[in-house]
Amino acid sequence: STMLAQYYSEPEPPACVTPVQPPRLDKGKGIMMESVQEEGRVNSAPPMITQQIREMVRDTPIPIVLYDMDAPPYFDDPGEEALKDADYEGDDVFVGRLYKNKEDCTTKLAIHAIRRKFHFILPKSTHKVVAAVCVSDTCPWRVYATKLEESDRFEVRTAVLHHTCSVDARGDFHKMASTAVIGKLMRTKYVGVGRGPRPNELRKILRQEFSLNVSYWKAWRAREIAMDNAMGSAMGSYALIQPYFKLLLEPNPGSLVYLETAPGAPGADRVERFKYLFLSLSASIKGFAYMRKVIVIDGTHLRGRYGGCLIAASAQDTNFQVFPIAFGIVNSENDDAWTWFMEKLAEAIPDDPDLVIVSDRHSSIYGSIRKVYPMASHAACVVHLKRNILAIFKSEALSCLVSSAARAYRLSDFNKLFGEIRKMSSPCADYLTGIGFEHWTRSHFVGERYNVMTSNIAESLNNVLTMARDYPVISILETIRTTLVTWFALRREAARVEDNILPPKVNDMVIENYEKGSGFLVIKIGDGMYEVHDSEDSAFAVNLWERTCTCREFQLLTIPCSHAIAAAIREGLKVDTLVGVTHTVPHLRAAYSEMILPVPDMANLAPSPNDVGGGNLGPPFVRRPPGRPRKRRLFSRGEFARTTRRRCTRCRTLGHNRATCRGPLPVMKKKTS
Repeated sequence: STMLAQYYSEPEPPACVTPVQPPRLDKGKGIMMESVQEEGRVNSAPPMITQQIREMVRDTPIPIVLYDMDAPPYFDDPGEEALKDADYEGDDVFVGRLYKNKEDCTTKLAIHAIRRKFHFILPKSTHKVVAAVCVSDTCPWRVYATKLEESDRFEVRTAVLHHTCSVDARGDFHKMASTAVIGKLMRTKYVGVGRGPRPNELRKILRQEFSLNVSYWKAWRAREIAMDNAMGSAMGSYALIQPYFKLLLEPNPGSLVYLETAPGAPGADRVERFKYLFLSLSASIKGFAYMRKVIVIDGTHLRGRYGGCLIAASAQDTNFQVFPIAFGIVNSENDDAWTWFMEKLAEAIPDDPDLVIVSDRHSSIYGSIRKVYPMASHAACVVHLKRNILAIFKSEALSCLVSSAARAYRLSDFNKLFGEIRKMSSPCADYLTGIGFEHWTRSHFVGERYNVMTSNIAESLNNVLTMARDYPVISILETIRTTLVTWFALRREAARVEDNILPPKVNDMVIENYEKGSGFLVIKIGDGMYEVHDSEDSAFAVNLWERTCTCREFQLLTIPCSHAIAAAIREGLKVDTLVGVTHTVPHLRAAYSEMILPVPDMANLAPSPNDVGGGNLGPPFVRRPPGRPRKRRLFSRGEFARTTRRRCTRCRTLGHNRATCRGPLPVMKKKTS
């Protein structure tokens, strides 16, 4: 072996050695042979050693597999070892299986029995031992599990899974389906955004998939338990707010989160209670810098067990889509709650003379704006104003006239419309004067509210979050975050692939104004100055360099009106250059450039003793009102349900739906080729 090692070691190349030929492959045997010229080699091996080496090479088996195929892939699959993990959620029972705790053990055994349609009892059930045997005395089926030391986990020590019991003994397997077991069984139906199956739908699922017939009350209670298992209980979710905020801030630095609590009621526990919370993601705060400085404030009531109100502050992006800025959950819409929310919002969006806040005429909102945003301008929502006019003065025509007066661009147009309002109803004119023209009219407004005349963008956001209003508070926050993640990602990609300088909706508006002004008469009166006559021969003065028009639409919207577009075409100027910079695609891309990252380890979210209330934050103080909780809000003044008749999708007639349809099916016409 020593000689072989010396022979195979790489020697120092002597100067007299001739160049070595490259290796060649002996195709006959599949062996790589090295051709070496013997002449001129220094210190060649003795003939005896050379012969021994040749014999060893000849007798060595050749691993043909190295030449014919590659090594197969290997995936390190733990196989059955995974089944012995306490996180395994299946219903298989075997010796060595671990359960998280005693409750998990009994629940999983019950699910095992339901799926295999038999019934067992627990002759012994303590905090350390669980013994389950078949209900039949003659059946050998039994499972024995014990608690592990210094742990809550239970391990199966004995498992005899063979059944010899009769059908009569196994017929009562439905008794294993308690509300807790059904809730655990149906948990996955309520994971994610959505309400999940209703009680009657749940009964149908249990009957079809598990042959279980349960009452409506049992299905309703099981649904509540399943929702608690999937999204957390309404009471326990308040203790998770601070841990959730901590996890949210790790991948999203710069976000603003606040939690306000109230002292507990005098008593033995004296648990601190939830009062308010505030959330504003850093992506929204940074994106607002590229928006028009108009914020819409609105609130909607929560329908959960503890009520409350969800407040949203939103803007409108370059493409006229809602851009959420901040959210708050408060116990009630009162002066203190609105002031607290506005104070936190001011940390994300500071007070500014150019800032405009649009809302309804809620007295608490008015007071909080005057206190926190004294320099900002406040604008009233025209839709709410129109509803109030309709409710107070009972005139549809009058409310429409008020809406037209509010949206007028020029003072002359407003004065004309307001004169008609006074002729129709002097009390209505006095009512509108008392509000203050600077709050509800576009022509008298001091700041720049652009096209935002209503709080509809906030209402549309509330509609998106309608289902979340039933959820626990943590699920509400996650629904908000995931909704914003989706919106930001979709709009970021849409802005990235947009070829035009103008977003789609702005471009549509420009095209509409172009078509409207295509037949206008344009007269040049100076450098960039034009006199434009519309189809009614009304004259308007346009200054392209100052971007103004006497119709005032150009300067109030920062989008060229029909008169300005007609003048720009006459001047040979690109219309896109007349659009305000906040209405361009580069601003749209910048607004959605920041990403919202997910909250890590949501599955392990748990309160800490260092949190508020020692990790035991309780729900807000609420007084349960009498009667059944409402699922639909009451209509505001002047707001009515739609009166459109329902069309049946079966017989295609009006007045009913397919569930109650008794009419004949329509005759289908044969297609003629």
